[in-house]
Amino acid sequence: MDRHEALTLILKKHGYRSVNQFCVDNKIPQTNMSKRLRGTQKVELPLLFSWATMLHEPVDTLIEIFYPEEMEANRNSIE
Repeated sequence: MDRHEALTLILKKHGYRSVNQFCVDNKIPQTNMSKRLRGTQKVELPLLFSWATMLHEPVDTLIEIFYPEEMEANRNSIE
């Protein structure tokens, strides 16, 4: 599952029809979101905390979407 699909699933869980609606409703520039979903622009951790708070989701859910390799490395280092 790619970033867009994973984020869309979380957003739908919280009543948003699409990533676009989430952007419009929360005044997030859609072009920046597109770049972040494509991986051409990094998503900073403070921004992930902000989105997680908006969605009432644990931040690690969003970190997993945007930093999957880093999360996997972290999990492996703990074992």
